[in-house]
Amino acid sequence: MTQNVSEIMVTSLRLKWVVCEAVLSPFRIIEYVTIRVYSVFYMKHLLCLLTILSFGALAAPVAQAITPIALPVGDWSVNANGSHGVLHISGIDAAGNIQAGSTIYGNTIVGFYDSTSGRISFIRVMESSPTFEQIYNGYLFKDIPNPTLSYLAGSFAAYQGGGGVALRIDYGWYASKLAIVILK
Repeated sequence: MTQNVSEIMVTSLRLKWVVCEAVLSPFRIIEYVTIRVYSVFYMKHLLCLLTILSFGALAAPVAQAITPIALPVGDWSVNANGSHGVLHISGIDAAGNIQAGSTIYGNTIVGFYDSTSGRISFIRVMESSPTFEQIYNGYLFKDIPNPTLSYLAGSFAAYQGGGGVALRIDYGWYASKLAIVILK
């Protein structure tokens, strides 16, 4: 199909109008998609414009600020594979390291807390050999009806000396902590 100069000029003017409308009102571009475009060249430009506009809509939420999730320190009531006890978090430093003095079931723990995602990862050191360690991973979440109640939940891997067997090394765990609020 051949095109004459006047058809290309009209198409160019329509396309420029569509581009201006799309920039001013991205939601109205759907109305103009049905415009007859006589050239593959202009169709490619229109597709490129649609791609750029849709990328902008997808990229906008990425720029939002992320609020850190503070991990309450102190004693947590823990249940790991049915074994009840205490998880004690001494503190978290600025780099996200779990501070010295933190324990689970009286054993030292070493690990990290990511305040961006609310993820905690630590190793329970049971003896001097690596086979006597348990590796815990979990996430912090709050109880919506009672915001003073916090939970950690996840799984841990136990190896030969840490209670695990070849057929099963992964186990579940959770911990809860109630923050006491004193009103003055």
